Amino acid sequence: MSVPRSLFARVRKLEEARAPVMSPIEQWYGSFGSFEDETRAQVEAGALDRTDMLGETGEGGVIRALRAWHEQALFSIWERNRVWERSR
Repeated sequence: MSVPRSLFARVRKLEEARAPVMSPIEQWYGSFGSFEDETRAQVEAGALDRTDMLGETGEGGVIRALRAWHEQALFSIWERNRVWERSR
């Protein structure tokens, strides 16, 4: 009976390894859209700089860079370290 359990455990590990990795933004906000909405609200409230976060046209800046990073899944090629831990 231990052989099937061992085999199932190995299959579970393989399936978990193939599962898509969620970006830190998805983990913290649920989706990139939620992050963008919250960031735009903070810009409107004056908590964040408009040009830095949204660029001169409203579609650039940090948001655009993070969107590209998110869509290209570049976060998955970096090792997880303290940078990914969100401080509160």
